[in-house]
Amino acid sequence: MIFLSGFISILLLLASYVHAFAPTNSALPRHSTLTKIRSLTTIARPTSFLLVSNTEQLNIAFVTGNQMKVREIELILSENKMENLVNLRVIQVDLPEIQEVNTEGIAKEKALLAAQLAGGSSLIEDTSLEFHALGGMPGPYIKWFQERLKSVGLWRILTAYEDKSATAVCTLAFSIAPHADPVLFTGKVEGTIVEPVEGRGFGWDSIFVPRGEDQPFSCLSIERKNELSHRGNAVRQWIEWLKLNKDELIERQKTGKQTIGHKGLDFKSVSPEQ
Repeated sequence: MIFLSGFISILLLLASYVHAFAPTNSALPRHSTLTKIRSLTTIARPTSFLLVSNTEQLNIAFVTGNQMKVREIELILSENKMENLVNLRVIQVDLPEIQEVNTEGIAKEKALLAAQLAGGSSLIEDTSLEFHALGGMPGPYIKWFQERLKSVGLWRILTAYEDKSATAVCTLAFSIAPHADPVLFTGKVEGTIVEPVEGRGFGWDSIFVPRGEDQPFSCLSIERKNELSHRGNAVRQWIEWLKLNKDELIERQKTGKQTIGHKGLDFKSVSPEQ
């Protein structure tokens, strides 16, 4: 009995030791999405971002789980000579999305969460692919359709319809600070859905031929794609807005001035909707 009691004591001691040194993530609930995001963000956030090395640069966090989108946006910024104005860091997180058929509504909700996770100015992107024959579907649900059906499955959906036209939509939402009203920039491009043509693109690039072209995005150079695409359109709108409002944005960054909402902050608009 003494031997058994001692053996049990040793097992309990080992169990306590393992529990004490187990990774924190192992204790997360399976469906605790927000907790998981916070954990990932802490890992992704470099401390150097909090130290402004160039007071004339805007420190902006791009919150996304898609590295191909990062590559395209960074290239568009570079092509427009924005390196000296924008210091873009990446927080690699897939944000949860509300159930909504309006891309801009989804983008607003994601932007509010992204700014809180970033602790400052942040940028998010939401994409939609609208099949005209299906009344605009799959729309903002395209990410999940692409994951389940792949590009060939999306193309097959339209084989039963004569109308193969589609609209690609990208909405950028830029938050100047946590809890601030996001500013939206939406780019669109009309095109046609074709049988997949493999190439250098990603997602549904292999089935979308932009109007005026005879090849899908997957067969175009990244520079040409950015020139024509919904994402390129939206990013260039954002760039023009940043240029118009850089003085106010830099001043807010320097002073830490926090105001809920962007209306009434003397920000200049590039469209009547902003």
